[in-house]
Amino acid sequence: FHIMEILARSAVYRPVAMVRRPIQAERFDAIGIESVFGDLEGDVRSVPSGFGRVIFAAGSTGSDFHGIDQEGAKRFIDACAAARVGKFIMLSAMGADAPQKHDVLREYMLAKQAADLHLRASGLAFSICQPGYLNDQPARGRISIANLLIGFGVISRRDVAATLVACLPQDVALNRLFVIWNGDIPIQQALDSLGQRKEPAATID
Repeated sequence: FHIMEILARSAVYRPVAMVRRPIQAERFDAIGIESVFGDLEGDVRSVPSGFGRVIFAAGSTGSDFHGIDQEGAKRFIDACAAARVGKFIMLSAMGADAPQKHDVLREYMLAKQAADLHLRASGLAFSICQPGYLNDQPARGRISIANLLIGFGVISRRDVAATLVACLPQDVALNRLFVIWNGDIPIQQALDSLGQRKEPAATID
């Protein structure tokens, strides 16, 4: 929802929210956002028709990692590729590159890794954002960023939403996978630095 709150104020993009239930559409309608119905467990081939950019932030919230976070995401990626979507921004998870390091979250990380790999092989232009553990703190507008992470950090949902929206321009974080967590770099500056960074990883204490 934070993503759409930001986009509702945009003078550049005309946002459309994909929803599964009418009550979700009502929530977006209240802030002036158009909705389209789509179910990641079903046929989504027609959903992204006419879309120029996609931010994929859907998830099962623990109910069905394989069916939604993995296979549902892959179906939607394929639909976007067929619809020739200009860019696909994926909300992934910090640690999805190394699912074997997780015990409790291993199934989730395996699903996110599979979706990320499918996107990278899809032919779509993409950005893959792997945020740290999410909290409900206010937006700071500042983050830390790296190409690969050793360790774990935290970040607010609002800063993650702002980062995903900032990836919408075609040349921002183009075909890059990156990790983010709380930090002191303005979001746009952090994303712009991706093409300049040489270090392969960052460690969080």
